[in-house]
Amino acid sequence: MEQILLFIGTFLLVFLLYYFTTVRKELRKEKLKKHPRKAKKKKRLRAKPKEDRLPTEVQYLVIRYHLDLKKISYTKLLYLIALVASLDISLVVTIVSFIPWIIVQLIVGFVLALGVIVISFHFIGKHYEKKGNKKHV
Repeated sequence: MEQILLFIGTFLLVFLLYYFTTVRKELRKEKLKKHPRKAKKKKRLRAKPKEDRLPTEVQYLVIRYHLDLKKISYTKLLYLIALVASLDISLVVTIVSFIPWIIVQLIVGFVLALGVIVISFHFIGKHYEKKGNKKHV
């Protein structure tokens, strides 16, 4: 019972954290792109303005699987990434909680997290490739 509560608690915490730090910010940027009058114009000295950057997870999927963001519902993609990332972290935390030694927990957790995240993002990329949302390169 404790493990189930740990999984659910971790899932909710990570999802809410990811939502408020990434998804919400990206949805605001999309809203400002649709209604440009409401956007404040600021001068930027950088080569690429911060508003035009994509989250790292989306960049990975676009580069690795040649996804066309014009064919994809960007909002659904952001929520799917948030759900998958939350599920991955919750799963790793729950599995690692069975190990009694802290050093071994850290090592196993790091290796497991990398593996689970790579595999789950592979499934997301393949899912969007099958739907036909791929750029023709």
